[in-house]
This record gives sequence, structure tokens and C-alpha cells, in this order.
Amino acid sequence: MLKLAFILFLFGPSFQLDLPTCQPGDYHFEYTECDSNGGRWRVQVPKKPNFCTGGAPHPAVRGKSCDFTCDKGQYLDISGDQECKHCQSGTFSLGDGIRFENWEKIPEGFTSTAESFRFRHFEMGEGEDEDTVNCSSNAFTAKGSYLSVTPGDCNAQLTYSVNLVKTGSVLFEFQYPEESEGSALFHFTIQNDQCESDLDHSHKNQWPSKTKSGAWGHIGTKLEKGLNVLKWRVVGIGSDRSKKTVAPVLIRKIEVTGVGFTSVCAPCKSGTYSSEGSEICTPCKPNTFSKPGADMCKPCNPATEYSDEGAGVCTQRPPCTKDDYYQIQLPCVNGKTQKSFEWIQPQICRKDVPESIQLPGKTDAEDCPPCNPGMFLSKTAGCQYCPDDQMSDGKTPCQKCPASTSPDFNLEMNWFNTMPNNMSSECILFSDDTCKYNSSWVPMGDHLVTHFGRSEDAYLLLMQTVSGFRTAESKDHRQIVGTISFEFSTQCTGRCEFVFLVEYDGHSDVKKEWSGTKGKTHFSFDVSKSGPMTFSWAFQRSYIGHLTNGHVAENDLARMYSIKITNSLDGGAVGCKKCPKGVVDNRCVPCPAGHYIDVHSNSTTCQACPPNTIIRPTNAWGKDNCVECGQGLKASAAGDKCVTDCTFTDKEGKLYDFTKLNKITFVKGSNLFTGSGTKYYHGFNISLCGGDKMVTCTQNVSSPEKSTSESKFSESSLVKGVVCRSTIIPSTDASKSLSTQPTSLGDYIDKIVTNTSLVEMYKKEGYPTEGSEKDIHFYSKSEDSTEACPEGRNTIISLKCDQKMEDEGEIVFPPKCVYGTCDGCNFHLLWKTVYACPKCAKEDFVKISLYREPPAIETQKCAIKLHFIVKVVVPPVVALGLILLICVIYCWQRNKNLEYKYMKLTHQNEPNYDGELPGVDSCGLSDGEEDQFDSVQFKTSRGSKILNKIRGKRSDKDDENPFETGRSEKIPLT
Repeated sequence: MLKLAFILFLFGPSFQLDLPTCQPGDYHFEYTECDSNGGRWRVQVPKKPNFCTGGAPHPAVRGKSCDFTCDKGQYLDISGDQECKHCQSGTFSLGDGIRFENWEKIPEGFTSTAESFRFRHFEMGEGEDEDTVNCSSNAFTAKGSYLSVTPGDCNAQLTYSVNLVKTGSVLFEFQYPEESEGSALFHFTIQNDQCESDLDHSHKNQWPSKTKSGAWGHIGTKLEKGLNVLKWRVVGIGSDRSKKTVAPVLIRKIEVTGVGFTSVCAPCKSGTYSSEGSEICTPCKPNTFSKPGADMCKPCNPATEYSDEGAGVCTQRPPCTKDDYYQIQLPCVNGKTQKSFEWIQPQICRKDVPESIQLPGKTDAEDCPPCNPGMFLSKTAGCQYCPDDQMSDGKTPCQKCPASTSPDFNLEMNWFNTMPNNMSSECILFSDDTCKYNSSWVPMGDHLVTHFGRSEDAYLLLMQTVSGFRTAESKDHRQIVGTISFEFSTQCTGRCEFVFLVEYDGHSDVKKEWSGTKGKTHFSFDVSKSGPMTFSWAFQRSYIGHLTNGHVAENDLARMYSIKITNSLDGGAVGCKKCPKGVVDNRCVPCPAGHYIDVHSNSTTCQACPPNTIIRPTNAWGKDNCVECGQGLKASAAGDKCVTDCTFTDKEGKLYDFTKLNKITFVKGSNLFTGSGTKYYHGFNISLCGGDKMVTCTQNVSSPEKSTSESKFSESSLVKGVVCRSTIIPSTDASKSLSTQPTSLGDYIDKIVTNTSLVEMYKKEGYPTEGSEKDIHFYSKSEDSTEACPEGRNTIISLKCDQKMEDEGEIVFPPKCVYGTCDGCNFHLLWKTVYACPKCAKEDFVKISLYREPPAIETQKCAIKLHFIVKVVVPPVVALGLILLICVIYCWQRNKNLEYKYMKLTHQNEPNYDGELPGVDSCGLSDGEEDQFDSVQFKTSRGSKILNKIRGKRSDKDDENPFETGRSEKIPLT
């Protein structure tokens, strides 16, 4: 290598000397880089390197200023007089711009990337957690006529950098289908040469609005001079990961102006042409074609060839087959109808070849099928709806309802002789505005059937519009105002798709989706909103590219057999129903609130629903329609909804008071970041007890080209309920923060329960399970079903008693499901608060005396409350006790007297006694003797006299004592 380099160093100049001298035709003109004065030089340089050397190039001359540009359809003649000139036929120019609309591959200058986004648990203090997934299938991909990206758990980004020589603009066309609602964010930003985004300027930071199915939206905004970095981002929203299918986001055209002059006009691509001075190339009409750079389109051979619009070549017409015509049911005339056949237009098949099938003729006349219920057969206008005060089953003439009954209005379609009123069919392509052929749903008498043109890669949309429903919707959306039910079938060779959608207030939702072949299938959907509504059914044939080189399955089809919409403003009466309160304006006077119509009694009457139940006015016939309120709720005074007063009593009698929490509460979800650092999060608005304090989530994202009146909040951008969620993109100025994708997570409170074991749910979501059986759970429900959540969404607010919490406490997201949900349909939040503790009852208190000095002794009168039996028994017992006491005292007194007399007798027998008694044989009486008292006198001594004086005080009468001695007589000794 060193030797080779040395040889080249020595002999390199000799190689250049061997090159031929440059001739005038070997040069072309170029501009130098712009200098500090904003100008540049035109110089002549060889067209090819190392092709020639030397020669006599023209001297450098001052060129046009750096910001000079030509108008559209012109180019700058840099090789001549440096003036703008018109483009020749077959070419075009944007003047100072560039357009991208051919997406066979990602154009030069564009970069497509996809990376997983990361999230952080700031609220839970868990630090940073990074979640990485495979994003290879979620990047922008070239699809020929558009770029496509399917939203996933990734941040898909398309970047284009352009240096503008003057102020310019960017315009792009896109599809952001409403089916992507809740699954993706579409974001467009403009950065400067420092890669800085001015998010506070709306034209540099835009969130494109949703587009109707198959429709294209566009956004145009200005660009500043200098380097501009354009970024289109599609970010998947993880909360709806359970969604089976997600509509892709498409970009069809990108146009940038302000890039400077162009020195040559671009040739038109095949299938287009242009005249002199054109800024665009015009597509060729059907049955014509053109080569690149054409100034006109050439016709195909009309007998043997055909072409679609914008074709570069003509295609040979194939022989006609049964796929080139379709059958239609002719309108009834005088009670008769026929089936006819028509070619699909534009007709591309040949009828003049032997193997071609000829168009069948009309069938024989046959009796018309009956009209649909609520209609009658008119001899001149076919089937027509009965007047408002009449009814019909579709087979008999209209007739009035009997007295005290009203017509039962429904929109019921069982026969399809023609396309019904307010029903239409539309063919939609992903890439183009309209389909090439007259593909549509076709009436076939007893059903509707899809009919596609040859190789039409599209989906057919069947739309039924209703003006509204006859019952006003309830505030909590729990009331059902009507029901739509239908029966269909699909016949497919692969994975075809059949989708049911509901559009209300400009907002469309997928309610149910089926794939593959399905036999006769019945489906019904309850409607809770009473305004105008459009029900749609979309069918797309199987795409079996791996078998047929990217073609759709030609034989796939769908059939619709019947459609029934109850209680609608449209349609006719199919029967009559009894009205116990009478009829006003062909409608039953409703029963009082909380009452149902007893249809089983001999005379239809209004009866009160059982306690704690509510009744729906649209279906008040029969006691079975009284709906019991959930646990912890009670029926309102009007009997039309279940409410709570924000208190709760459990089975143990403990009272919980949540009135301090009965206000609108906002809780911020975890911060989420895209790969480029854009932050967003989910915000939840909560009204714990509902009632008059319903919450609202809004969408304030709109395209800048919309007028001020259009950018204001509309009904379609508002959702109301007890719990709702929206995606927030914060800004340094809080008033400029963006809110998008509002979703109701709970229209009403379903029940309030406790002592319910949710241990497995707590474990799955990462909540602590200790004490969970004592938590109070508020269940709320949203009836608005989607394809991902056919049963609607449910939210549980669990309140946990925590004495350490201050004020209202803290709402915590599931540690393992930071979006508040683990499946996109069931949400769970834990609210730690002191107000979740039961209120203290009297038995919960203990009196504790606290003092610095001993308190004074308190004396209180005690009142003993005795039982009635005690009151009856105690007085006699006390009286008896007193009598016994008196008897004892009396006996004791007599015993003392006897003892005294005895002692006196024994005392008198003593030797020193002055008066001695005669001896006695016995102190007692013998049997049969009577007590005799003899008068005995004693000689009283001085001591005895004194003793007698003392004893005399006890007794007033000494005579009563038979043993009393005489005071004056002396007893003789002999």
C-alpha cells in the first residue's frame, strides 16, 4: 500500500496531463455557496470528474441572490440569462417547492424510525422504569400511493429536514381514522436548526383531528427561513392494548415551499400529462394512458383494451363472467315485481368473444313481497309508512289503534325490494377518495348483499340514519331509549372483516367486529342517547396476498337479512300498546315516576314498583322491568335513578361519611415520554358520589385551519359521568395544555360494597392486601361499549382507612398497571383517606380524666331503680321482719322480769336476810295445781328500801307484781 501511494504521488500529475482538454460542451453552470452578503457566483465546471482538464471556461459572474425563486410552473435558466422560464409540456415545477406523492419507497431526505417509549412512576416514588418492546412492525412504511403506520406500543416517527431560502410552508394530507380513538396519538411538530420545538406556537405543534372513515384531512402551516426539521409522530396508547385491530394512520402527500429555485422542470410520471407552464401533472382519464414526460394521453383500443384512471399502460379486456354483472330487484308495479341484471360500471369485460357470458334477461313477473312492518303497499309509490296514528304489520292496510292504546313505533326492515329510506351504501378505499366501480350493497328482496367490482380492494359501508328516539336520555346514561338488532352472515375464503359502528355527534365508535365466515348471526345493541344517530356496517373482503400475489378474494360477500330499531322517531307503528293513563299526541301518558304498567290484570293499571327499585319509562310494561338498585344505593324520590347520599352503613352497623370527598377530584397519572422527550399523561376526573356533581372531560385539540366557532368545545368533544379520563399534553403555560381522547370510565354508580374479598385483584395489580377486606368499594359503569370492551368499561374506587392521611388523602394507581387498568376495560384506583374510617359511635368512647391536682370529690344522689317484683315483695318482707323484731323484744322483756323475780326470791333465802321465808318443797307447780298467790309480808331492811325506790321508777304500779312484798307488815317467824 505504501508503494502504491508513493507511485501515485509521483506519477499522479502525469495521469492528469493525459486527460483531454475540456471543450465548451463539457461544462455546465453551477452556483457557489451563499456568501456573507447574501449573494453567490455562477461558475462553469466540468460535467464529469476526471473527464477532461483545462479548456477555457467562462469567467465567473455574479448570480441571483440566495432568496430568489421562480413562480410555479417555471424554472431558472442558469445556463442562459438567469431568468425564469415556463416549463415545457410534459414537465412541471412548483417554483420554489417540492412535492412528495409517490411512495414506492421512502424518498431520499426522509428518515423513518420506531422506538419504544418509556414511563416513570413519579407519583409512586418507584424511580424510573423502562419498558422496551419490538417496534419493527410499527414504523412508517411505503405502500405505493401513501405512507402507512399501525399504532402500537411504540413511538413511530417520520422526519424530513429542509433548508429554506425564504419563508415557506408545508402541506400534508393524512388519514387519522376515528377507529384509532383511544389507541394512538398523532402529532406533528416543526423544529429549528437547534432541534428546538416551540410548543407554545400552534402552527409548530399540532395534533391532527380525527377523519371520517375513508376521508382525507389536510394541514398546512408556514415555515421560517433556514433549517426546518419536520416530524410526524404516531404514539400508541398502552391503556387499550387489548384492542384486536387498530386502524392505521396514513400520509398521502407532503408539499414544501420556500426551498429555492429549480433549474430544471421535473418530467410527469407515467399515467399523467401536462401542458406548458404547469405546476402539476394531470392524471389520464379511464381508457387512456401515457408514458413518462407526456404532454397528452393516448386512447386505448376500445374494443380490446381498457385502463383505469392514471394508467401508464392499457390492459386487455377479459371475457365477461358472472362477476361482471349483478342482480337487482325492480320496484313493485301493480303488485308485481321482477329481477333484473346489470353490468358493473365501468364495464371492462368483452361480450364479443365465444367464452363470454351474456347478460341474463329479466325474470318473470311475480307477486311483490310484503312491505315491512309499519308500512302499507301503495299502488303508485310502492311501500309507504302508515300515518302517525295508525299501524300495520306490512301485510294489511293501515288501521287506527283502539281507544286507550297508542302506536308502537319501530323501524323494522325484513324485506329489501329497494334500498330503504334513510339507508345508503358507500364504497371506500384507503388510498383514493372514491372507488373505481359501482361497488355497493344491493337489495335482493329478502336480504341485502355486497357486490364488488373486479379486484376492488375496498370496503363497503351500509349506513342507516335515524332522526332520534322518542324518549329523552337520562342524565346518568343508564336509561335505555331504544335498541337496534340485526341479523347477518358472511361467506369468506380467508379472514374477511365485518364491523358494526355507531356514530353520534360526529363521533364514531366500533361496537363489534367479526372475522371469517359466519352463519346467520343475531346481534343487538342498547342505545342510551336520544339524538340523531347513524348505524353503519362495513365489510372488507379477505386479502390473500401470499396466495394470489396481493389480490383480494373475489367471492367474499356479506348478507344483511333484517334490521330492527325500536322506539325511533323514524319508521311506522307495528302494533298498539295499552295506555292506563290515556293517550296524548299518539303517545301513552306515562305512569307516575316509579310505577309500572300491570299488563297481567284485567284492566291495565299503573302499579308502584317494589321498594328500592327504579323503572325505565321506555319499557314500563310489567313488574319485571323494575330494576333493583345496587348495594349501598337507594331509589331517588322520582324513582328514575339510583343515588347515594354519600354515606354508607355496613353489615355491622358501622357508619361511613364521605361527604367531605363529594367534590370533583383530579388525579394525574404517571408521566409518559416519547423517544424524543415529548411528555404526556392520563388525567382522571372523579366524582365519588355522583349526583349533581358530574365530571367532564374535554378535547381542545383542533386543526389551525378551523374557524374559531368550530374550534370551540362541541358535544362530541365532551364526555360526562362520575369518572372520565383524557390524555393531557402539558405546556409551560397551563392554559395552553392540550387535552385529547376524552373517555367515560363510569356513567353512573353501580353499587357500594365492603367486606368483599378482592385479594386476587389486589395481588395482580400490586396493591397491599392487608386490611383490604375492610375497604369500601365504589363501582361505576359506562355502558358505551367498544370492540375492545364489548361490555363497556368499569371502574372501582376503593377507599382505604388511613388515619395518617391529611385532608382528602391520596389516590394511588396500581403499581403493576400504571395506566389505572391492566386490560383497558376495567380500571381500579385506591384512595387512602381518613374519611374511609367508620364514624365513632357512643360505645367507642372511654372517659379519661386528666388533671394537675386531685379533683374535688363529687357527691351525687343515687337513685336505684328496682324491678316491679322487688317493689311488691320488699314491703311485706320488711313488715314481717318488724313484727318478728317486736316479738323478740317483748319476749326478752318478759324473760328479764321473770329473771328478776327469781333472783329476788333466791336473795331472800340468804342467811342475812331479815325476813326468812318458809321452806318450800318445789319452786314449780305440780300437775293439776293452780297458781295461787298468798299474801306474804317481808321485813324490809334499809338496803332493800333503797333498792325498791330505784326499781319503783320503772313501774308505776307495784301492785301488778305478785311477788312485791308488803311495806308495813312483818312476816312472823313462827
